[in-house]
Amino acid sequence: MPSLARYCLPLIVLMFSPWVLAATADSEAPTMTWQVLDFQRKSTWGDANSRLTLSRIAAAGLDTVLRQPGARSYLQPNPTRSVQELQVEATVGTKNQVSLQLLMHPETQALYQRSRFSIGRKDRRFKFFRYAEDGLTRQRRDPADKKEAKLPEQQWSRSSSTEVNYPQELQNTAVTSPFALFVVLSRLSPEQLEQQPTLLVNTDTNVYKVTLSPQPAQQLDVDYTLERSGQTAQRRQETINAIPVKLVVTPTALTSNKPDFELMGLSGEITVFIDGLDHTPLRVAGIAPRVGAAHLDIANVVLAERQGPAD
Repeated sequence: MPSLARYCLPLIVLMFSPWVLAATADSEAPTMTWQVLDFQRKSTWGDANSRLTLSRIAAAGLDTVLRQPGARSYLQPNPTRSVQELQVEATVGTKNQVSLQLLMHPETQALYQRSRFSIGRKDRRFKFFRYAEDGLTRQRRDPADKKEAKLPEQQWSRSSSTEVNYPQELQNTAVTSPFALFVVLSRLSPEQLEQQPTLLVNTDTNVYKVTLSPQPAQQLDVDYTLERSGQTAQRRQETINAIPVKLVVTPTALTSNKPDFELMGLSGEITVFIDGLDHTPLRVAGIAPRVGAAHLDIANVVLAERQGPAD
């Protein structure tokens, strides 16, 4: 089975060298990084809340999950190292909830697998993705009726599987998720960000090229709770210099005629504002359904010392 030791080498040769260099240049990146981010948006259509939790877990403990047989030779982590886990809990109003889990390479945010469990007004849905050098597999499960919807998703009877084959020019390159862009942005120094790195990002069965395009710094009013590891939480209420980073989203050969790129429920021209000092994400702006131009602001941040390389 492929490991990321061989998988990461072509990244430097192809389109992602700024990204990979940023992920390994610890001397230039911030020494603190976030562990928890809470975003909020108030609206008459329903409040939106998202919590992101970032951690490291031992790869050896994931053998039963990551080494399950499948249609492809899926990417595998080094069993003696760790895997980065990003968990996302998002709600819009009282009827819509989404839970995501991403398992990624700690230095490149290349996906090993991810899952998405959603609860809407009328339905429930579970999707599970696994990644290989030449493509990905998406599995979907739905309950057959209301009675079955009360059971764990593994027991839902309706299921389907979709294979996505990467074209030659996209093979052997890292594929990540929209939410993983928060992790990438927090790792980059201003000099590295100026290189405008481009990443491959998978949504459902679509794959996009996303370029991180920094804009001139802006004054941004912030009001959130900040907690550093081992210290008492403090309220931060001030005007700071923020760097707006536009997400320039470009279709690839694996993008259908139905664009579906979004971040925290926002689509259109999406901009992530990061702190000019420690690169903590502070605001996400874009277009919200039924609302129009909208943004989510940071409400709570937990910081910790950055961990060293995993491989």
